[in-house]
Amino acid sequence: MMKTSELLNYHRKSLSRLARLEIIPMPTPESGIRAMGHYAYYSEDDVIEIRKILAGIHHGNARKDGLVTNNKIPTEQELKHRMGDGQILYLKNDEGKFVPVFSETI
Repeated sequence: MMKTSELLNYHRKSLSRLARLEIIPMPTPESGIRAMGHYAYYSEDDVIEIRKILAGIHHGNARKDGLVTNNKIPTEQELKHRMGDGQILYLKNDEGKFVPVFSETI
């Protein structure tokens, strides 16, 4: 739970609450049966699925156009990079600052 919450920019207790409410899947304990436990984990596929679920949750005031506003959750490329699968390329912009450019094929 701790590492997953760091990856998704969520508090550990918030993820536990969402799992108990069955909004996100429960972590898999070492025994293999889904349940909350001290030695439980999420697979990479579970983390990507949880990211998709949490990205669909709206934060803040409702928009008139009905779109979801959620800038808390990282993008798929940012998440893959945090998990060690993606690569980041930094490019210098017009102001001279280095800006990360997420790319799957570098």
